[in-house]
Amino acid sequence: MDGVPLHPALVHIPLGLAFLLPFLALAAVVAWWKGAVTQRAWRVIVVLQLVLLGAGLYVKQTGEHDSRIVRRILPRGTVHPHSEAADWFVWGAGATLVLAGLGIVLKDRKARWAATAATVATFVVAGIGVRLGHLGGVLVYQKGAAMIYTADSTMALQRAAPPAPPR
Repeated sequence: MDGVPLHPALVHIPLGLAFLLPFLALAAVVAWWKGAVTQRAWRVIVVLQLVLLGAGLYVKQTGEHDSRIVRRILPRGTVHPHSEAADWFVWGAGATLVLAGLGIVLKDRKARWAATAATVATFVVAGIGVRLGHLGGVLVYQKGAAMIYTADSTMALQRAAPPAPPR
C-alpha cells in the first residue's frame, strides 16, 4: 500500500487551534475594549490566525493526496462532503485573517470593531471545524476509509463494496 497517511496525523493542528483561537481572541478583544491591552496585543491573534490558515491549507493538501488513495475503495462521492467542508474551513480561516488583519491596520474604534468581527468569525470557523471533523470521522469509522492502509486491503475492498441485493 501507500504507507501511513500524513493527513490524520496533522489534521489535529488546525482543528485544535480553531477550537482554542475563539477563546483567546475573545479574551484579547474584551481586554482591548476595556483598555487593559493595546492594539499591539491583537497581533498575537493575527499571527495565530495566520498559522491556522497555513496549517489548514497544508492539511487540505495532504487530504487531497489521501483522498486519491481512499477513493480506490470508497464509492464515488463519499469523500466529497468532507472535502467541501475543508474548503469552507480554509476560506473561513482566510476571511477571518483578513478581518483580524484590519484590527492591526485600522485605528481606534474601527480597529476594535474589526477585531470584534474577527472574534465572531473565529467561532464560526470553529463550528465549521466541528462539522469537518465529524465528516472525517464518518469517513474513517463508518465508511472504512482507513482500511486501505491496513495489511489486508482485500478485506477493505469487500467491506467498502455495497451489499449484494437479496435474492
